[in-house]
Amino acid sequence: MKVEVGVDGVVLSLNGRRATFLPQVWEELSTFELFFMHLCQKAGLSSDCLQEHPQIELYQVEKFKEDEDEQ
Repeated sequence: MKVEVGVDGVVLSLNGRRATFLPQVWEELSTFELFFMHLCQKAGLSSDCLQEHPQIELYQVEKFKEDEDEQ
């Protein structure tokens, strides 16, 4: 499985802990290392939890922007 930076949302699970980041988080945490360090911490795990081989699930989202004229 290959994570596509800037495209994929990620769910990380390990030892009963779980966290997710939407794809939009890549805009703030733009490197693989930074993204996963913060995702591990969000799950309550050490920032280097990838070394423990957590379960990784990927997803994509569709972003919709509401037309301001239709409000």
